Amino acid sequence: MNDIKNIWQIKESGGFPNYIDYIRLPQFKDIAEDTQINFDFPLTVFVGANGTRKSSVLKGLQGCPKGESPKKYWFSTKLDPILGKNDKRSSIIHGYKNSRGNTVECLKLRATKKGRNWDYWETSRPFKKYGLAGGRRQEPINKPVQYLNFRSLLPAFDKCFFYSDRPVVQDYIRNKSPFLRNVLDSGKVIKIAGKEQNEAPEPLTNKELMHISKILGRDYKQGSYINHKFFSGWAETVVLATEHYSYSEAFAGSGETAVAVLVHKMEKASDGSLIILDEPEVSLHPEAQRRLKDYLIEKVKVNKHQIVISTHSPFIIENLPNEAIKAFRISPETGSTEVTPW
Repeated sequence: MNDIKNIWQIKESGGFPNYIDYIRLPQFKDIAEDTQINFDFPLTVFVGANGTRKSSVLKGLQGCPKGESPKKYWFSTKLDPILGKNDKRSSIIHGYKNSRGNTVECLKLRATKKGRNWDYWETSRPFKKYGLAGGRRQEPINKPVQYLNFRSLLPAFDKCFFYSDRPVVQDYIRNKSPFLRNVLDSGKVIKIAGKEQNEAPEPLTNKELMHISKILGRDYKQGSYINHKFFSGWAETVVLATEHYSYSEAFAGSGETAVAVLVHKMEKASDGSLIILDEPEVSLHPEAQRRLKDYLIEKVKVNKHQIVISTHSPFIIENLPNEAIKAFRISPETGSTEVTPW
């Protein structure tokens, strides 16, 4: 593929500044100690059986850049306590090139100081036992992050209809839908008791509609995206219109909504972002999965995004270079997750 070749050339010429070259996991969940994952290609795909900790690594990676923390998705409970091992605390290291072109490593450790929140993570000075030679504390890479977990992507209608304990949920949605219709038509933000009930609706741009149409094999003429809590807590609604029909996620296929949300958020992402996608193929037809991969490759080439994906789809990894694919497996000897090149 020409796009693959172009991306290699761009990367070799330094066209992906502010890039995470690798992560190291001295002690992270039950992943083999000191595992290193290299991001040789700007589109990296994690593959492996269920329960091999692909999503865990994605969440750890999400917590690497400045202003982010692993505690957002990994925290200790009585059911699942976080424990250290072999005199090491839970930790993650990311390596990147600084402004002088030198590779530096930033260590983030789970804090254990008395009186502190046990789920507090901090950027630490280097320690030899974590494979660092010493020296001064390195700041995390300063890189925008977009994390989307497609297994938990519940649009507003589904979240209310399938998970509400209201006795007649249909009547509740009917009663609330005029508010949603009103803000979609007017663009207003409604407040109740001084609290905002929605964000301003956003029309899908022609560019976004083009990408959504291409991935799904449809011809969408218009669309809107809105985040609101008219139904049951904050959630997203997407309205799509073809030549014949206009409908929300209540009538759309789940794949339609997921692709619309993905494209809308990726088109808004700053150039050079870290985009993390957990099983983006969920509910998508095989051909749509292939076209989704083509879209992601285009975003890497044009917007210089660094994209990391967890997937079970053979259509996502199809024709990608071997360097882009990382295989996760459970060691039968130790029970730990091992990560190897494809």
